[in-house]
Amino acid sequence: CEENYQQMKKYAEYASSKGIKIGTYSLLASRSVSEKDDVINPKTGRRGGFATFGNSPCLGSEWGQEYFRKMYKVFAETGFKTFTHDGNYPGDVCASTTHPGHDGLGDSQYKQWKIITDFYKWCKSKGVYLRIPDYYYLSGSNQCGIGYRENNWSLPRREQLIHTRQNIFDGTWESTPSMRWSFIPLAQYHGGGAAATIEPLNQHLDHYEMMLVSNIGMGIQSALRGPRLYDTESTKIMVKWVVDWYKKYRDILESD
Repeated sequence: CEENYQQMKKYAEYASSKGIKIGTYSLLASRSVSEKDDVINPKTGRRGGFATFGNSPCLGSEWGQEYFRKMYKVFAETGFKTFTHDGNYPGDVCASTTHPGHDGLGDSQYKQWKIITDFYKWCKSKGVYLRIPDYYYLSGSNQCGIGYRENNWSLPRREQLIHTRQNIFDGTWESTPSMRWSFIPLAQYHGGGAAATIEPLNQHLDHYEMMLVSNIGMGIQSALRGPRLYDTESTKIMVKWVVDWYKKYRDILESD
Protein backbone atom coordinates (compact mmCIF):
# COMPACT_ATOMS: atom_id res chain seq x y z
CA CYS A 1 0.00 0.00 0.00
CA GLU A 2 0.99 3.64 -0.35
CA GLU A 3 1.87 3.87 3.34
CA ASN A 4 4.60 1.25 2.84
CA TYR A 5 6.20 3.26 0.04
CA GLN A 6 6.20 6.37 2.21
CA GLN A 7 7.69 4.49 5.13
CA MET A 8 10.48 3.09 2.93
CA LYS A 9 11.13 6.60 1.62
CA LYS A 10 11.58 7.85 5.20
CA TYR A 11 14.10 5.07 5.89
CA ALA A 12 16.04 5.97 2.73
CA GLU A 13 16.04 9.68 3.54
CA TYR A 14 17.27 9.06 7.09
CA ALA A 15 20.04 6.78 5.87
CA SER A 16 21.04 9.32 3.22
CA SER A 17 21.30 12.01 5.91
CA LYS A 18 23.96 9.77 7.53
CA GLY A 19 25.81 9.26 4.26
CA ILE A 20 24.46 5.73 3.76
CA LYS A 21 22.61 4.31 0.76
CA ILE A 22 20.13 1.54 1.47
CA GLY A 23 17.88 -0.67 -0.62
CA THR A 24 15.93 -3.86 -0.60
CA TYR A 25 15.88 -7.58 -1.40
CA SER A 26 13.40 -9.54 -3.49
CA LEU A 27 13.07 -13.21 -4.33
CA LEU A 28 11.81 -13.71 -7.87
CA ALA A 29 12.48 -17.18 -9.25
CA SER A 30 12.91 -20.46 -7.32
CA ARG A 31 9.36 -20.34 -5.97
CA SER A 32 5.84 -21.18 -7.08
CA VAL A 33 3.17 -18.49 -7.41
CA SER A 34 0.12 -20.22 -8.92
CA GLU A 35 -0.87 -22.71 -11.59
CA LYS A 36 -1.81 -19.94 -14.02
CA ASP A 37 1.19 -17.67 -13.36
CA ASP A 38 4.09 -20.15 -13.13
CA VAL A 39 6.15 -21.16 -16.17
CA ILE A 40 4.36 -23.99 -17.98
CA ASN A 41 6.12 -27.22 -18.87
CA PRO A 42 5.91 -27.71 -22.67
CA LYS A 43 5.76 -31.50 -22.22
CA THR A 44 2.90 -31.62 -19.74
CA GLY A 45 1.05 -28.33 -20.19
CA ARG A 46 1.28 -27.79 -16.44
CA ARG A 47 3.75 -26.17 -14.09
CA GLY A 48 6.59 -28.07 -12.44
CA GLY A 49 9.14 -30.68 -13.34
CA PHE A 50 11.36 -28.72 -15.70
CA ALA A 51 12.23 -25.22 -14.44
CA THR A 52 15.79 -24.45 -13.33
CA PHE A 53 14.71 -24.21 -9.69
CA GLY A 54 11.79 -26.65 -9.88
CA ASN A 55 9.10 -23.96 -10.12
CA SER A 56 9.23 -20.31 -11.09
CA PRO A 57 6.76 -17.56 -11.98
CA CYS A 58 6.62 -16.50 -15.62
CA LEU A 59 7.67 -12.87 -15.98
CA GLY A 60 5.13 -12.50 -18.77
CA SER A 61 2.20 -13.68 -16.65
CA GLU A 62 -0.26 -11.31 -15.00
CA TRP A 63 1.58 -11.85 -11.73
CA GLY A 64 4.89 -11.07 -13.41
CA GLN A 65 3.60 -7.83 -14.90
CA GLU A 66 2.23 -6.72 -11.53
CA TYR A 67 5.50 -7.69 -9.82
CA PHE A 68 7.57 -5.45 -12.09
CA ARG A 69 5.05 -2.63 -11.86
CA LYS A 70 5.60 -2.65 -8.11
CA MET A 71 9.39 -2.91 -8.45
CA TYR A 72 9.56 0.10 -10.76
CA LYS A 73 7.40 2.02 -8.29
CA VAL A 74 9.61 1.10 -5.33
CA PHE A 75 12.76 2.48 -6.90
CA ALA A 76 11.06 5.47 -8.51
CA GLU A 77 9.46 6.69 -5.28
CA THR A 78 11.53 5.60 -2.28
CA GLY A 79 15.08 6.69 -3.01
CA PHE A 80 16.43 3.16 -2.56
CA LYS A 81 19.87 2.83 -4.17
CA THR A 82 20.73 -0.86 -3.74
CA PHE A 83 18.88 -3.96 -4.86
CA THR A 84 19.62 -7.62 -4.24
CA HIS A 85 17.54 -9.62 -6.72
CA ASP A 86 17.69 -13.20 -5.58
CA GLY A 87 16.48 -16.05 -7.72
CA ASN A 88 16.63 -13.77 -10.76
CA TYR A 89 15.32 -15.00 -14.11
CA PRO A 90 17.40 -18.11 -14.98
CA GLY A 91 16.25 -18.60 -18.58
CA ASP A 92 13.17 -20.81 -18.16
CA VAL A 93 10.85 -21.14 -21.15
CA CYS A 94 7.06 -21.11 -20.77
CA ALA A 95 4.49 -22.93 -22.92
CA SER A 96 1.52 -20.85 -21.81
CA THR A 97 -0.53 -19.22 -24.60
CA THR A 98 -2.60 -17.10 -22.20
CA HIS A 99 0.11 -15.05 -20.48
CA PRO A 100 -0.15 -11.42 -21.68
CA GLY A 101 3.63 -10.92 -21.83
CA HIS A 102 4.43 -13.52 -24.50
CA ASP A 103 2.66 -15.37 -27.30
CA GLY A 104 3.75 -18.93 -26.53
CA LEU A 105 6.72 -21.22 -26.10
CA GLY A 106 8.71 -19.81 -29.01
CA ASP A 107 9.05 -16.24 -27.75
CA SER A 108 8.77 -16.89 -24.01
CA GLN A 109 12.47 -16.94 -23.20
CA TYR A 110 13.30 -13.80 -25.16
CA LYS A 111 10.30 -11.87 -23.82
CA GLN A 112 11.12 -12.75 -20.19
CA TRP A 113 14.79 -11.89 -20.70
CA LYS A 114 13.74 -8.56 -22.21
CA ILE A 115 11.46 -7.78 -19.27
CA ILE A 116 14.16 -8.33 -16.68
CA THR A 117 17.05 -6.74 -18.56
CA ASP A 118 14.95 -3.64 -19.32
CA PHE A 119 14.30 -3.37 -15.59
CA TYR A 120 17.97 -3.75 -14.71
CA LYS A 121 18.99 -1.13 -17.28
CA TRP A 122 16.36 1.25 -15.90
CA CYS A 123 17.66 0.66 -12.36
CA LYS A 124 21.18 1.41 -13.54
CA SER A 125 19.99 4.68 -15.11
CA LYS A 126 18.65 5.65 -11.68
CA GLY A 127 21.96 4.90 -9.96
CA VAL A 128 20.79 1.70 -8.26
CA TYR A 129 23.56 -0.73 -7.25
CA LEU A 130 22.54 -4.22 -8.42
CA ARG A 131 23.53 -7.49 -6.75
CA ILE A 132 22.30 -10.36 -8.92
CA PRO A 133 23.37 -14.02 -8.54
CA ASP A 134 23.83 -14.53 -12.28
CA TYR A 135 25.80 -13.03 -15.17
CA TYR A 136 23.74 -9.92 -15.90
CA TYR A 137 26.78 -7.62 -15.94
CA LEU A 138 26.07 -6.39 -19.48
CA SER A 139 22.55 -5.41 -18.41
CA GLY A 140 23.65 -3.32 -15.44
CA SER A 141 24.53 -5.76 -12.66
CA ASN A 142 27.36 -4.73 -10.33
CA GLN A 143 27.91 -7.99 -8.47
CA CYS A 144 27.42 -11.73 -8.74
CA GLY A 145 27.99 -14.32 -6.02
CA ILE A 146 31.50 -15.66 -5.64
CA GLY A 147 30.37 -19.28 -5.88
CA TYR A 148 29.72 -20.45 -2.31
CA ARG A 149 27.16 -23.07 -1.30
CA GLU A 150 24.81 -21.76 1.38
CA ASN A 151 24.89 -24.95 3.47
CA ASN A 152 28.65 -24.60 3.92
CA TRP A 153 28.00 -21.61 6.21
CA SER A 154 26.73 -24.18 8.72
CA LEU A 155 30.23 -25.61 9.11
CA PRO A 156 32.26 -24.87 12.28
CA ARG A 157 33.79 -21.37 12.26
CA ARG A 158 37.36 -22.51 11.55
CA GLU A 159 36.21 -24.45 8.49
CA GLN A 160 34.18 -21.46 7.32
CA LEU A 161 37.36 -19.39 7.31
CA ILE A 162 39.15 -21.95 5.10
CA HIS A 163 36.06 -22.15 2.90
CA THR A 164 36.00 -18.34 2.58
CA ARG A 165 39.59 -18.17 1.36
CA GLN A 166 39.07 -21.03 -1.08
CA ASN A 167 36.03 -19.31 -2.55
CA ILE A 168 37.89 -16.02 -2.97
CA PHE A 169 40.85 -17.71 -4.65
CA ASP A 170 38.61 -19.66 -7.03
CA GLY A 171 36.09 -16.88 -7.66
CA THR A 172 38.33 -14.04 -8.78
CA TRP A 173 40.11 -15.52 -11.81
CA GLU A 174 37.65 -14.06 -14.30
CA SER A 175 36.50 -10.90 -12.56
CA THR A 176 37.76 -8.05 -10.44
CA PRO A 177 37.08 -8.51 -6.71
CA SER A 178 34.34 -5.87 -6.57
CA MET A 179 32.30 -7.84 -9.13
CA ARG A 180 31.72 -10.56 -6.51
CA TRP A 181 30.17 -10.90 -3.10
CA SER A 182 30.73 -13.52 -0.42
CA PHE A 183 29.05 -14.21 2.90
CA ILE A 184 29.69 -13.84 6.63
CA PRO A 185 27.05 -15.49 8.86
CA LEU A 186 27.01 -13.41 12.03
CA ALA A 187 23.90 -15.25 13.20
CA GLN A 188 23.00 -18.86 12.43
CA TYR A 189 22.14 -19.35 8.78
CA HIS A 190 20.92 -22.80 7.76
CA GLY A 191 22.18 -24.64 10.83
CA GLY A 192 25.31 -25.61 12.73
CA GLY A 193 24.31 -24.05 16.03
CA ALA A 194 26.73 -22.17 18.24
CA ALA A 195 29.80 -23.77 16.63
CA ALA A 196 28.91 -22.21 13.27
CA THR A 197 27.85 -18.81 14.58
CA ILE A 198 29.85 -15.66 15.32
CA GLU A 199 27.22 -14.25 17.68
CA PRO A 200 27.79 -13.18 20.41
CA LEU A 201 30.30 -11.15 18.38
CA ASN A 202 32.49 -10.06 21.30
CA GLN A 203 33.02 -13.71 22.30
CA HIS A 204 34.43 -14.59 18.87
CA LEU A 205 36.24 -11.35 18.11
CA ASP A 206 39.34 -12.94 16.58
CA HIS A 207 37.30 -15.05 14.18
CA TYR A 208 35.07 -12.11 13.27
CA GLU A 209 38.13 -10.00 12.46
CA MET A 210 39.71 -12.80 10.40
CA MET A 211 36.51 -13.22 8.36
CA LEU A 212 36.29 -9.48 7.68
CA VAL A 213 39.95 -9.15 6.74
CA SER A 214 39.94 -12.30 4.62
CA ASN A 215 37.15 -10.79 2.53
CA ILE A 216 37.86 -7.09 2.23
CA GLY A 217 41.60 -7.75 2.27
CA MET A 218 40.95 -9.21 -1.19
CA GLY A 219 38.50 -6.45 -2.15
CA ILE A 220 35.45 -8.69 -1.64
CA GLN A 221 32.30 -7.19 -0.18
CA SER A 222 30.32 -9.75 1.80
CA ALA A 223 26.74 -10.10 2.87
CA LEU A 224 26.87 -9.93 6.66
CA ARG A 225 23.79 -11.81 7.83
CA GLY A 226 22.80 -10.84 11.34
CA PRO A 227 21.05 -8.18 13.43
CA ARG A 228 24.10 -5.99 14.15
CA LEU A 229 27.71 -5.26 13.19
CA TYR A 230 28.94 -4.85 16.77
CA ASP A 231 27.68 -5.61 20.25
CA THR A 232 30.30 -4.07 22.53
CA GLU A 233 32.73 -1.16 22.35
CA SER A 234 35.65 -3.51 21.68
CA THR A 235 33.78 -5.10 18.76
CA LYS A 236 32.96 -1.66 17.39
CA ILE A 237 36.62 -0.61 17.60
CA MET A 238 37.68 -3.71 15.66
CA VAL A 239 35.07 -3.22 12.94
CA LYS A 240 35.98 0.44 12.55
CA TRP A 241 39.69 -0.38 12.35
CA VAL A 242 39.12 -2.92 9.57
CA VAL A 243 36.84 -0.55 7.63
CA ASP A 244 39.29 2.35 7.96
CA TRP A 245 42.14 0.11 6.78
CA TYR A 246 40.06 -1.01 3.81
CA LYS A 247 39.17 2.55 2.82
CA LYS A 248 42.83 3.55 2.96
CA TYR A 249 43.84 0.86 0.46
CA ARG A 250 40.56 0.52 -1.43
CA ASP A 251 41.92 1.56 -4.83
CA ILE A 252 44.48 -1.23 -4.94
CA LEU A 253 42.32 -3.83 -3.16
CA GLU A 254 39.53 -3.48 -5.76
CA SER A 255 41.81 -3.21 -8.78
CA ASP A 256 42.84 -5.82 -11.35
